[in-house]
Amino acid sequence: MATESERLEFLRGIPVFAGVEDAALSELAAGITETTFKAGELVFREKESGSEMFVIQSGRVAVIKHLGQARETNLATLGPRDFFGEMAIIE
Repeated sequence: MATESERLEFLRGIPVFAGVEDAALSELAAGITETTFKAGELVFREKESGSEMFVIQSGRVAVIKHLGQARETNLATLGPRDFFGEMAIIE
């Protein structure tokens, strides 16, 4: 588990937080909940109501969609410092 200062430094390196003042970034860092997912574990499904933004610290996340087909289509693979779910906190 990272310290608050380590979280702050991590957030500073993420482009979506560029230009955010240190005081606001510190508040964000203090509110972070670290979660670990196992390989293959589902984070959430499309159209589910979300209330969290996820920032990947390590590992990879596949963004998958069915696109009206039985098989899955990999839209993207995200890695460290990538993020998803940001619309949940914007809306």
